[in-house]
Amino acid sequence: MTLAVSSKHTMAGAQRVVVDDGFRLKRLYRRQRVTLLSLRWLAAQEALGRTAAAVEAIEQPDEPEDNGPNPEEIIAAVAAEHGVEVRGILSTSLRSDIVAARGDAVAAVYLNCQIDGRRYTLTELGRVFGFDRTAVRRMLQKRGLK
Repeated sequence: MTLAVSSKHTMAGAQRVVVDDGFRLKRLYRRQRVTLLSLRWLAAQEALGRTAAAVEAIEQPDEPEDNGPNPEEIIAAVAAEHGVEVRGILSTSLRSDIVAARGDAVAAVYLNCQIDGRRYTLTELGRVFGFDRTAVRRMLQKRGLK
């Protein structure tokens, strides 16, 4: 049974949490280390008297609230307005009509979509569209938004 000991679900976060509790690591494969750290952390939590429900509550982060429209809906609306397909906007095509539609879609999602009351970051926008944050920033700069 493998459980994450960090809200970020990364080895660095797991190591930070467990090392703070006084555990040490040996040279193991990453998956083995995470499993070992998770089991040691759970044993320490049980020794402290925490119930399984309390441990689960600590491990399960709250789900983000969706505020505003869905990015997929906005992308579909922009695609229909420009007369291109959604998969064209999400592709890496360099056709001028698709590039213009893609830039407008990135700008529309940036302006209209929110997560937990904040705008998408450039990295999050890049994940939605399949680009890195610098490409997204350049698209927004061309439209005077960044």
